[in-house]
Amino acid sequence: MTWKSVQSKFTNGFVKEIDLLSAEFELIKTIDELTTSLALYLESGMEYSFATAQPISEVKFYEIQKDRGNSILFELLQFESSFRQENQPVESKSEKKLKPERKKSDYDFFLEE
Repeated sequence: MTWKSVQSKFTNGFVKEIDLLSAEFELIKTIDELTTSLALYLESGMEYSFATAQPISEVKFYEIQKDRGNSILFELLQFESSFRQENQPVESKSEKKLKPERKKSDYDFFLEE
């Protein structure tokens, strides 16, 4: 039962006081779990920033916005793709020509049944 429904049932006499206390305890326990999880999430974002030597302003894990999803997976993928683009060496045309291209026939044995 939700907290508001338990309160209204208690005022109308449909729920005992012990049930009201039980619902309040569950609500407090849930809030505690939520705040603990949020604190661990923020701490992990700070540790990630430290481990990657990125300023916390660039690692946007800590920015929590209502109704935005705030997916850490999305942020990690965005960060990884931008990191790869920045750190990828630029190859000259002569270096590209020196690399042998793989042929499809080299991998036919993977496709056999």
